[in-house]
Amino acid sequence: MDLLSGLNSAQREAVLHGEGPVLVLAGAGSGKTRVITCRIVHLVQSRTAFPEHIYAVTFTNKAAEEMKARVQSVLPGEGRSGPWVSTFHSLCVRILRLHAGLLGYTRDFTIFDTDDQMRLVKACLKDLDMPEGLFTPRKALSMISLAKNSGEERKTTQAYSGGRLEGEALARIRNEYERRLRLSNAMDFDDLLCKSLELLQENESVRLSYQNRVRQLLVDEYQDTNMLQHRLMQLLVGEPWNICAVGDEDQSIYSFRGARIGNILSFEKDFPGARILKLEQNYRSTGHILEAASAVVSKNLQRRGKVLWTENKPGELLHCFSCSSGSEEAQRVARKLTDLRAQHPRWSFAVLYRTNFQSRYFEEELRRLRIPFRLVGALSFYARAEVKDLLAYLRFLRNPDDSLALERIINTPSRGIGEQTIEKMKSHANREKQSFWLSLQAFAEDFELGGRTHKRLKEFAGMMKGLREEMESIPLSLLIRRVAECSGYRQMLQEEKTPEAQSRLGNIEELAAAAQEWEAQGFSAAEFLDRASLSSDTDSFDERCQVTLMTLHAAKGLEFDAVFLAGMEEGLFPHMQSLNQTAMEEEERRLCYVGMTRARKQLFLSWALYRRTFSSGGEGQEMNVPSRFLKEIPDHLVRRDGRPAAGFREQPWDDGDSASAPRRSAVPFAGKTYNSKASVAQFLEGLAEKQALHKAESYSAHSARDGNLAPGMRVRHPQFGTGRIVTAEKQGEDVKLTVQFDLYGRKKLLQSFSKLTRV
Repeated sequence: MDLLSGLNSAQREAVLHGEGPVLVLAGAGSGKTRVITCRIVHLVQSRTAFPEHIYAVTFTNKAAEEMKARVQSVLPGEGRSGPWVSTFHSLCVRILRLHAGLLGYTRDFTIFDTDDQMRLVKACLKDLDMPEGLFTPRKALSMISLAKNSGEERKTTQAYSGGRLEGEALARIRNEYERRLRLSNAMDFDDLLCKSLELLQENESVRLSYQNRVRQLLVDEYQDTNMLQHRLMQLLVGEPWNICAVGDEDQSIYSFRGARIGNILSFEKDFPGARILKLEQNYRSTGHILEAASAVVSKNLQRRGKVLWTENKPGELLHCFSCSSGSEEAQRVARKLTDLRAQHPRWSFAVLYRTNFQSRYFEEELRRLRIPFRLVGALSFYARAEVKDLLAYLRFLRNPDDSLALERIINTPSRGIGEQTIEKMKSHANREKQSFWLSLQAFAEDFELGGRTHKRLKEFAGMMKGLREEMESIPLSLLIRRVAECSGYRQMLQEEKTPEAQSRLGNIEELAAAAQEWEAQGFSAAEFLDRASLSSDTDSFDERCQVTLMTLHAAKGLEFDAVFLAGMEEGLFPHMQSLNQTAMEEEERRLCYVGMTRARKQLFLSWALYRRTFSSGGEGQEMNVPSRFLKEIPDHLVRRDGRPAAGFREQPWDDGDSASAPRRSAVPFAGKTYNSKASVAQFLEGLAEKQALHKAESYSAHSARDGNLAPGMRVRHPQFGTGRIVTAEKQGEDVKLTVQFDLYGRKKLLQSFSKLTRV
């Protein structure tokens, strides 16, 4: 077999690289997995290194197994003595099983999974008698994990907390958590990295033995490494740094997990003498898709820069359509999927979205049209824990005899009502042949229970009675929000301050939005609950089906013939948390690039003028503006419902295939009416500016008094030309200005160095 046949010149160069460090910048669809496996085979066949001295690491078991299978297909005789291909954590387990005694563990130490960790943290919180409401187990575990993965160990525990009291409490929780792990001769998932790094840093003989053993190290997806993994790779190879790192800074999208884009951007500094190679030929996407994706990601500053190209045909232009609502968006996507499946029965399709709550409309519409689909990376909307919890509250409020619902909610979120108390109440209910609810009320009036337990039961019973009194006089959607508020569920998630918690908050608001739509059609609360129960059915899931629903983060590494990117709106994608934060905005842009480059043949982009989101507080609907990422795609690459795009600034409406007749004729908003002939784009742009001005109002007033630059002012820059200041934020003694330039887009500048003048 000719190993190099079929490789392009850049791929061959990466495969044949000799001694010393090399960074292979592999653009999307450029064949990086083939390069890694071919390089492993070349190292063996050229006798550059013995097979057992070659180590390759990646992030997922699936990727490791695929890589291992490819290598073994070419080197079938190597067996167990062949190259070591694994995930980072599997490599660490191998190291720790051999040397655990040096760290005070036995070789048969236990690895605690997420459920084990959660139970251990719960026990710590209970036994330490933490102040009520200070920490949820999930929040405590998340903060401990962040502290471990920061690479600075215990010093950082307080850095991730909200204040001195919280920091001191977290330190106590972590100390107790670590003590119990050690007593159990156990490590958690984070410990596998931490303890391996500790072992190599503090034991020179072990470190040198691995540097003698690992003669060639290959690392996949280097842009996703965190500080611990980066340092671990340095210690494993040592000089002369025989490491081949393969990655793409434009696909670095996991900072919330601790990934550091700086690891790939500063590779030459950390591995002196490194050679940089670029894989820029794309084999996956059509020319138009590739050009559009490259145009978007080129706006980022944190990148090395690649010029992707392809020999594939230009293909169809990107299809973009706006909708009146999230519901209409799902309807149009489903109709288009029906047509495409009929035209291309062998194609694969994906609907990608920024956050999980967006899946509900698509799930319901695909079920209605009987289009089989698979939901990846999340449970079906009505099967998610927070949705089931809120539905359990509603079930109980409508039917107090529903003991299963009461059991689910009585300590959700945690109220300090212990299992022993619950069991006593259930036993009492069985003896008296009454419902669990009647038994609970009896216990709530029993002063002999003890002050704390009695108080908690009485508060819970009073809350539920109050909600039952309200339920007949308020809409179901408002009742859902009231339950989330009164029960403490919303507060619990807000205090966690994690991306997962934000997504769960979004699901709660989406449940309220679903109830509001159901009510608008004249259906009752009981009918809504019946519908929700039936919708949790998993009959629509089929591993073999053509259509996949998933988040953009979950789609990384996959590819499909046609891709729909839904919810392309400011505040949703890019996410509201990234706005006015350059690093986070750039990661959102990279996420958009990842989504676009999943498509092989066709790419559809959609946004909704109105969409309910949890940021709206549940009152009505927000009017959206198209995502800045849509505006960054050159107009000549986009078609709107069968015609060339006129540009998002000039015409954000569809007049073609749309089910929203009211939108084409008249759109009421803020007491006015707009139609398709009106300059709606100017209105939307003005709306965005007004929102930005409102956020910066206090600063603007202060700046105006002092004669400084302020939001709303037209300015000129010697390089970027004219533009308008969008926001101004204090940054130390200086001010950070966000300016929307007419020709160069949005830039962030420090006022003292900006050289801006008023126009």
